[in-house]
Amino acid sequence: MPKILRVLLTSDQEREVRERLRARDLAPGTRLRLDCIRLMGRGLTVHEVADLLECNEVTVRGAVHRYEAGGFDVLADAPRPGRPASVTREDREALAALLDESARQGRTWTAAALCDWLAAERELPASQARVRSMVQRHRPSRWLESVPLRAMRG
Repeated sequence: MPKILRVLLTSDQEREVRERLRARDLAPGTRLRLDCIRLMGRGLTVHEVADLLECNEVTVRGAVHRYEAGGFDVLADAPRPGRPASVTREDREALAALLDESARQGRTWTAAALCDWLAAERELPASQARVRSMVQRHRPSRWLESVPLRAMRG
C-alpha cells in the first residue's frame, strides 16, 4: 500500500501558488503540478486530486515528491531538447496572407517560387520540401483551392 501523502502549506505558500497559477504563459505541465500541490494543500487525497484534475495518481505523487524535494521552482517543466524551430508563427502567418491574397487574384505558386519569396521577404531559407510541408500540413481549408497540389510539386 502506498504511503499517504500530505502537503501542508502556510498562508504565504498558498498565496504563492495562486500567484504562480495566474501567470498567462504557464506551461500546461507546470500548471497541473501546481494544481496538484494546491489541492493537496487543502487536504484532498492523491486519489481525489487525480480525479479532479483528470490525471493519473502517479502524476500527483510525482508533483508532491518534486515539491517536497525543492519547493515551487522544481515544479516547472524542464527545457525542451533540440534545436528551436526556424519557422516562426509570424512566418506562417505571412505565408498564409500571401497565399490568401494570391487566391483572390487567381495566382498559384510553385514551391520554388515560395522558397524564393520566403528568402527575399522573410529572410528564411527553406527547401522546397519544407515549403510543401508547411503548406500541406498547416493550410486551412480555404487554401485547398488557392494552392493546387500540382502547383506545389514544381
